[in-house]
Amino acid sequence: MKIANIKDLSLKVSQFIDGFRSVFKRNDRVHWCKTYIYGLILDGERKSIGAMASRISNANEQSLQQFVNQSQWSFHELIISLNKYMINRLKMNEFIFSLDDTSLPKKGDESVGVSRQYCGVQGKISNCQVIVTLHAISNKIYFPVTARLYLPDGWIKNSKKLDKVKVPLEERNFKEKWRIALDLIDESIQLFKIKSLVFDAAYGCNRNFLNELDKRKINFVGHIRNNEKFWSKNIPIKSVVPRKRNLQTKLRDYDNPVDNRYKPRSALRIAEELFSKGSNIKIIQIRRKNENIKVEYVATRVMECISRPWQKVGKERWLLVEKRKDGVLKYYISNYSKTYPKDEIIELMHKRWKIEQGYQILKEELGLDHYEGRSWLGLHHHIALCFLAYYFINEFDKKKLEISFSAVRRYINRIFQTIFCPFCDNTFPCFPKLILNTS
Repeated sequence: MKIANIKDLSLKVSQFIDGFRSVFKRNDRVHWCKTYIYGLILDGERKSIGAMASRISNANEQSLQQFVNQSQWSFHELIISLNKYMINRLKMNEFIFSLDDTSLPKKGDESVGVSRQYCGVQGKISNCQVIVTLHAISNKIYFPVTARLYLPDGWIKNSKKLDKVKVPLEERNFKEKWRIALDLIDESIQLFKIKSLVFDAAYGCNRNFLNELDKRKINFVGHIRNNEKFWSKNIPIKSVVPRKRNLQTKLRDYDNPVDNRYKPRSALRIAEELFSKGSNIKIIQIRRKNENIKVEYVATRVMECISRPWQKVGKERWLLVEKRKDGVLKYYISNYSKTYPKDEIIELMHKRWKIEQGYQILKEELGLDHYEGRSWLGLHHHIALCFLAYYFINEFDKKKLEISFSAVRRYINRIFQTIFCPFCDNTFPCFPKLILNTS
């Protein structure tokens, strides 16, 4: 979309947000939503509510605080509406989905979900919030789908803290991140078809999570650690006849190797053996970040090694090992069938780089990690509104404009900062008169 003047842009923002009026229900909420979205898009070192209110003409900080932290509109409904909007716009609903966690570093310990846990941004254990996120990827576009805050066990056991930040009663049961991820997946498959799911080692090494994906018949490719153990596909197996059991027992039946002399091997040992042979090495070209990169990898069929009970035989998987230019090995596991092209499995994992780009935009451009409130509702409102701002900027046809996402945001910002309202002396956006004079 090519914008000639401020009137076209303000009308575009109003029309876009008006498309979600059914979520906000009231005109004042729609108004402050537009104000908040402008604040996220415009330049500023901080995208907190107070900082944005100080930069926008006629923006009331107290009203913005109430809209984000207390107003009873549903962030879940907004996310569903955004997903439906993207499906209608792209005329497709089948995507590669990527599952990932993102960390929001915090200094205090009063914000909802803050705890000393691994912070991916800092690469160490520190005070932070962890958000489980799901993203959709295609060859042409990337967009965030949904997200949910992870509440550590220490928070769940402290009812006073939960009351203080107003965590809903239905969210007060402890859930591991992989269970939250399954909830997000189950919600998303009501609208989308998941062509494949890709994720990092935190999920790839969790067999409970992988088994749940198998039950849902979702094809996946995930990172794993090099110490994960597997059985060779060629060892003779003795099948176990399922036993009758009562409802109280948790025992499961697994197949066993015929000979106890067979031992499982780590992914590292298997990779070293395959690369030393040389005959199984494949080299392909993959398009990434506007350039072709050469990828060297090996692949073999393996069977999971179930550590409890001790070293039993589990499901058959693909084990793929990629060697980077610096010699570092990356390990992947997949439930794709024997006949599925291995090159395509490797290509799927290389699409995850778009998430890194997406996080950079959401955090650096739109202030995803700038929220300073403490409540459960406020944080999820802020996340949903950041998604809304992201979707709006994606409305621009970047190919015709020949500029990037960040350049589009700066382009919008430049228009607002250099054009003055013809009805008063304020720089745009001048909201009361801007909204009343869009015709």
